[in-house]
Amino acid sequence: RDLSADEKKYIERLVQYAVYLGVDVEKDQDVLLLVHELLSQRLPEGWEAWMTTEDCEYGPGFVYYTDATGGSSWVHPCE
Repeated sequence: RDLSADEKKYIERLVQYAVYLGVDVEKDQDVLLLVHELLSQRLPEGWEAWMTTEDCEYGPGFVYYTDATGGSSWVHPCE
């Protein structure tokens, strides 16, 4: 079956995050499942995940925000 646009976008971001973590996605494709599990984890209470677009000054990806400190991070809070 063909992937939907949302599925393609998720896979692209999954690969981007894996590369950010230092995964060689060509050699270690099995590690992508672990990265998917990390991204699928429930965020700690008070955290939200936002997806940025190409328009973002830092490019597409995930940014995490918490009201508790008013801070944001490009690093997953469970990392």
